[in-house]
Amino acid sequence: MISLPPDSSFLFQVVAFLVFWVVMKRLLFDPVQTLLEEREKRGRGVRALAEAVSQEAADLEKRTEAALRAAREEALREAEEIRRLAEAEERAIIERARLQAAELVAKAREEVAREAAAALSLVEHRARELAASVAAAVIGRPV
Repeated sequence: MISLPPDSSFLFQVVAFLVFWVVMKRLLFDPVQTLLEEREKRGRGVRALAEAVSQEAADLEKRTEAALRAAREEALREAEEIRRLAEAEERAIIERARLQAAELVAKAREEVAREAAAALSLVEHRARELAASVAAAVIGRPV
């Protein structure tokens, strides 16, 4: 049964609890609390370091992308310049080939004209000889 005024065992229990609390506080609670605080500090430090590294990585990525973009643009400009130079060279080669072809055609025409004139001269000479021979045969005497 419960007695209203606490007896001596109650006071002993309170004192034992307080002694237990003080001992546990010094031996367990304070060291654990200190460890938890240190862990929290390290966690904050690691998080701050991770955020700094992440920010640095993002900045590096932006700089890399900008450098790549600039390199691509420069490469495109150089490729366009090379293409223009190649087209100009192509036009020059085609023009030289066209001039050489025109010279060859002109030389071939001159050669054909000389050969045609020589052949015509030969044909005219043979035609005269043949005409004289036919006339001599028809007349019966040399012409």
